[in-house]
This record gives sequence, structure tokens and C-alpha cells, in this order.
Amino acid sequence: MILATVDPTTVGMLLTACGILGSAVGFLYKQQSAFHRDTSEKLAACESDRVALWAELAKQAGRKLDELKKELSSD
Repeated sequence: MILATVDPTTVGMLLTACGILGSAVGFLYKQQSAFHRDTSEKLAACESDRVALWAELAKQAGRKLDELKKELSSD
């Protein structure tokens, strides 16, 4: 059986590497969370714009919104 002595330099490097990797994961998580929040806000704005466009199309066609959507989706 081979017994090795623990080298303080190696242990220090391993702990430092773990700390750096943990910081990188935390930074990437924060960055992705901000990106997801921005994307969600833009999606909500896009959905409200789309509903407004559909309503305007239905108004111009002189029909109800649901009728126009059903007619266009069946084609």
C-alpha cells in the first residue's frame, strides 16, 4: 500500500480552482437570469402588440376577432 503525504500546495490549488469555478457558475447564472427576464418582458410586449394587430384587422374586416382568426386558420 502506497501512502502519500498531502501537499499543501496541491490542496490550495484545488480549493482555489473550486472557488473560481463556483464564481464562474454564479456569474453565468446571474447573466442568464437577467437575459431570461429581458426576454420575458419583450415577449409580453410582443403578445400585446399581436393582439392589437389582430383586433385592428378584425375591425377593418368588419368581423369579430374570433371569427376572423377561425377563418384564417382554417385556410
